Amino acid sequence: RILRGKKVNPYLSVGAGLFSFQPRDAAGNFLGENIFSRLPEEEYLTLIGSFPLSAGVEIPINQSIGLGLEYTFRVTGSDYLDNISLLGTAAGNDQIHSAQVKLFLTLGQQSKGPSAEAFEPPSIPAEPEIQPEIPQPVEVPVFYRHKDGKLRRR
Repeated sequence: RILRGKKVNPYLSVGAGLFSFQPRDAAGNFLGENIFSRLPEEEYLTLIGSFPLSAGVEIPINQSIGLGLEYTFRVTGSDYLDNISLLGTAAGNDQIHSAQVKLFLTLGQQSKGPSAEAFEPPSIPAEPEIQPEIPQPVEVPVFYRHKDGKLRRR
């Protein structure tokens, strides 16, 4: 969603997925067992990977409703979606193209949150100023030995 809040919101998307398919003829017969639509050595897989690439626009009607238009090109990992592989005229794997009209509904209340102008950061109390302790002079007694052999204080 590139242009959030504008009149038209264009978008692109890329994805990956798996899907399973079971091709059947008009009589309901499973065509995976039909060897006439493929070469005998070809393996028929019915679970394949796909890679959808989409582009679209979303048009907001109001805060709760929006309309959208999307085109999807899906690259697949199989050439059997139409039940014709190497015997067909087109080379490469099958592809799926689809176009969708979408209706977007937002459920629940929407909150716009506080506006930027009304936002005040919480105040942080100032830290008390810390004064370093200055050592006070201490009187250190000095002793010496007198001639008479006794310790005396100076």
